[in-house]
Parts: sequence; structure tokens; C-alpha cells
Amino acid sequence: MIVEERFLNKIEFDLTTKCNYRCIYCAAAASVNCGDSEISVDLFKNIISQIKYKTEVKLIGGEPLVYFQNKEYLYDLIFDNNFIYPTFVTNGSLIHKQKKLINHLQNNNFTMSVSMEGVGENYERLRKNGSWKQIINNITLISDIIKSKNFGSPSFLNIQYIATKTTINDLMDFIKVAEEVGVDMISIIHLLYSKSAEDIYNTKFEELFIEDPNFYYEKVKEVYDYLNLNKSNLSFSFKSILGKKDTYISEIYKNKKYNYDKLLDIEGLPKEYVDISCANQLQFVINSDSTISPCCGGRNLIMGNCKEDNIYDIFNNMNYQKLRTDLSTGVKPEYCCCTEVHENGNYSGADSSLRVNKLENKYKNYINTFNVFKEKNIDESIEFLEGQEKELYSFDTNSTLIWNELAGVYLYRKSDYDKANEYIDRILKIRPDNTAAIIKKAIILVNTEKYDQAIDVLNGIDKDKNILSYYWIGYALEKQKKKENSKKYYTEFIKLCDEKNELKDTWGYQHALEVIENG
Repeated sequence: MIVEERFLNKIEFDLTTKCNYRCIYCAAAASVNCGDSEISVDLFKNIISQIKYKTEVKLIGGEPLVYFQNKEYLYDLIFDNNFIYPTFVTNGSLIHKQKKLINHLQNNNFTMSVSMEGVGENYERLRKNGSWKQIINNITLISDIIKSKNFGSPSFLNIQYIATKTTINDLMDFIKVAEEVGVDMISIIHLLYSKSAEDIYNTKFEELFIEDPNFYYEKVKEVYDYLNLNKSNLSFSFKSILGKKDTYISEIYKNKKYNYDKLLDIEGLPKEYVDISCANQLQFVINSDSTISPCCGGRNLIMGNCKEDNIYDIFNNMNYQKLRTDLSTGVKPEYCCCTEVHENGNYSGADSSLRVNKLENKYKNYINTFNVFKEKNIDESIEFLEGQEKELYSFDTNSTLIWNELAGVYLYRKSDYDKANEYIDRILKIRPDNTAAIIKKAIILVNTEKYDQAIDVLNGIDKDKNILSYYWIGYALEKQKKKENSKKYYTEFIKLCDEKNELKDTWGYQHALEVIENG
């Protein structure tokens, strides 16, 4: 079944992993602390210039305003494109520092979705590097900008408030602050467990999760009663906690949200296309490596690469056709590890602690069997693993697990460089920054005496993330009889191996040592 062409009306830009905060329960703590991945300026300009229909452009991170530091001129591209309605998902701390942004907000429509919870010292304790005084000043600034516009202007200030044992007790005080400031809406969201935050910040999640849902609902009811009694203009929504994983309840006190469907309506677009289910969603996420995923939870699915193709062509390519066809059956595809399908057929994002990557587990089992066979008969092991390829999906990054093993066995055990390259290229098509695949490609170039090409490939890698790149550059230089240059890379390779206690039992480590010691 072919699903008809769709019209894209929402783009999420995952601009950067950099962030000026260190929130103790950050779901992206691992990538935030690396902080070195972001969309290139040229790519950002190119995509913005492609937008030719009314589209909500959602700017996320990391912290998106960190991305725009020292390149505020990019705001001109966003706000000067009349097809774009911008939404900023931000911690709000840097707004006052970005004068060009403030100027554009004063003259254009926008949504500012600020993540904050707790009051005073509690806010600062949970959101490290944050200042309660500064954030209140900043959201007051945004509220004043919105108030200065004509009544009914589709500009909006929303607060995303994470419910924890501490913040739920602060909720009523926060509501009163939000009313005073002039916030449009507060959305209570449940806390998600983050293994990386637990490891990096030593966060004790058991001290944060609300164990008694009745206590939570009592606090929410207090807010309802208060808002009703005072005939407040503040909108309020909340999600259930500790419910079944297929029972996410969302209730809205007073829906003051402006009609984005109308705002983003495309002439001639049938209303039934605008649907909340994944099968009919009209959006995608642009990842920092230029790949495109269908949603922020489905990063394992790579639908295309906007360095190579137009965004509208990607949105209706064969990968998207396959995804929509599979979703339209009402049965969750096995490659969708980010969603749960309810009995009523609706889709809802699953709590991260409930997500199960079934394909990853299945493929790892295949690899374990492959490794057992490999010790006995290399050809039979290859035949077994290639026999599982019929189960793979070309746009699912889980497939790279199998392709990486096949690329390795063809490279190292069979010296069949054409077959190895075939699998390497499949990996790089959906994971262009996969260093393991890039290293393998460089090794093939070295083994085929294309040393300069190999060095060029390896120089494109962040060497501190994959120290093997130092070794193979050194090896390529050694083969070119450039001994002194070679020894520099070997020395750095040995130094990093010793510091990280990695690769010390490998042939490469011993070879590099011998070259250095023998002069």
C-alpha cells in the first residue's frame, strides 16, 4: 500500500548538545557533557532557505540559545522567512543576553517554551548554574513582549514543569509567581529516569520520584481549585504518574493555546491530514549530524540526510512511505522502540524507562551466535549472519550492529575489501559519523596503498573519541617512509592507550612501541 504525499508543517532542529546548565536529572546528560556536536551553520542556512510552506520550526538542544551565541545573525534568517513560526525550547537563562533575538521577538510571533521547576533555592539546586532571579526576569521580559502585541496574537509563553517530590510542594507558589509574571500556560510533566544523569551527577532518583500518586493528584487539585476560584487566565495541564505504561492521561484546565492548526494551515490541505497519530504526523527532527528522524524519540530511524537531499523530498521518500504504511496498520512496527500502541489505536510516547529496543536485543543474540560459529567455520558464520539480513531495515540504526560485524569479518578475516566496503557504506549512509566504520574504510585505503586518502579520512575523525585514528595515520605515514611524522602519531597513540588503559594487548600497540623504541 502506498501512502499519499504529505505536507511537512513542523521541523525540529536538534541544534546542539551544548548547554550552560547541568540539571541533575537531565535525560541528555551524557551528550551535554560531551558538548561538541552541533548543526553546521551552512547546513542550518540551507535548510531554512528550503522552507516554502507555513511551518513551525522548533529549536531544541542541549540549549538552543547557546547555539546562537556569537552567531545571532542566524535569527535574521529565521524571522525574515515568512513561512516560519519559531518555537524555542529553552532553559530561558540567556534570553536577556541576545539583543537581536529580543528585537525579533518584539516584532514577530513566536512560542517560548521554558523548562523550569521549583522556587528559589530549589530551582537553583535542581538546575545547576541557574539563577532564580535571572530566570524570573527573563520570563517577565518575554511576557511583557507578548502583552505589548495586539490581543489574539499567536505568541505564547509556556512553562514545562517537572514533577518531583520537591517541586510538587513548590507548585502552588510557582503558580502564583507565573500568574504575576503573566505566563500563558504551565504543563506538568513526569520525571524520566536518566542513567547518564545518575552516573555523571550522582543523582538519587529514588529521592525525586513521587511514590504516592494520590498525593500528586491532591496537589494538582489544589491548583485546579485555586485557578477556578480566582477565574485565572493561566492555562494548566498535567500528566499522570505511576500509571500503566499504556495509560498516559493528560488533562487541561483551560485551553488558552492558540489554534496552531489554523496558523499553519496550508491552502488545499485536507483537514483529515492533521492527525495526532504517528501515521499522520507532519513533522521530523533534524539531528546534529544532518540526518533526519521522524520524531525526537525515534532517533534510531534515519529517514534521510539533508546534506544530500531536499527536506520535502526526504519527507516523501521510500523510507517515509514504508514507515507510514507500517504505522497505518495500527500495529506498532518492531523498529519503533520509542512508542507504545494503546488498545484504542492511539500512539503515545513511552517513558524512557519503559522503552525496549527489541531489535537491538535480537541482533545482539544473532551476533553472539555468529561469534560462536566464527571460531569453528568462518564461511558458515558469514552465511548465518548474512541470512539474517532479510530482517534488517535499511533506515534503522540497529541494523548497523549486523553490518559492522560483516564489514569486520570481510575486512580482517577474508580481505574482501569490496564486500567490506559494501557494508561500511550502508553504515555511513545512516550514521555518517560512525567512527568504527570510518576507521575500517581508512584501513582498506591503507591496505590498498592509498595512503593520502586514508589520512584524509582519518583526519575527519575526532581523534580523542577514537584513538585508533592516531595509530592508522602513523601506520600510513610509516608506509610512506615518513618516519618522524609517523613516530609523532604513534607516540600520541601509546600515550592515550596508557592513560585510558585501552588497546594495550593489541598488535597495533606493540608495533607502535617497537617503531618508537627502534628509532
